[in-house]
Amino acid sequence: CHSFNSDLDHNAPLADIFNKNYYEHVDGETISGKFDRVMAMGPDESDNWQRVDRILSSVQRYQKQFGLVRSNVVLDVGAGTGVFLARLKRAAPEFSGIAVEPDDKACEHLESVLQAQVICDVMRPGLLKEKADLISFNRVMEHMPNPAEVLRVSVGSLSSGGVIYIEVPDILTFGLYGQKHPEFGSSHLTIFSPQGLQTLFEANELEVLEIQR
Repeated sequence: CHSFNSDLDHNAPLADIFNKNYYEHVDGETISGKFDRVMAMGPDESDNWQRVDRILSSVQRYQKQFGLVRSNVVLDVGAGTGVFLARLKRAAPEFSGIAVEPDDKACEHLESVLQAQVICDVMRPGLLKEKADLISFNRVMEHMPNPAEVLRVSVGSLSSGGVIYIEVPDILTFGLYGQKHPEFGSSHLTIFSPQGLQTLFEANELEVLEIQR
């Protein structure tokens, strides 16, 4: 399917570098510092503004065309610094948020800055007590050893008529910039192609509404 898959063993001892306090190791600044810095950016400076606008416009279109996204519970898997949910709540206060994040330090931060339920865990069966109408994976799926399994579990938390949004690095990066580009760093286990995403969705009996590059 023209995707890149890494054979790195993330159960090895060095995995602790990425699995504990991941965000501060990678970014070189505190989680709260990054949150404040990105939240202070204007719409033309932050990709999170553009991401929220893109998702909300798509949701509105799906609601009109297909009758999807019938309620307003959004689940953000791998919520990280919390910028996406915070931006979404500013743009659409009617949405109620659920943040799932396995990093303990990130969870402490999320609880301090978000008006949302924070679950410090990985996606697994029975994790959520309620269904989500919109599930987002923002630059998360590439870090997962078994993305198909995570997506399968997430489908169990998706309401009838719900929508899943996935944003990932593009395999085009390899042809444009080569294997030394940061997208091929050791924490990225899969770099997807459109065909790869299509296969991932179809394996979980999901209908693909659109794929954009």
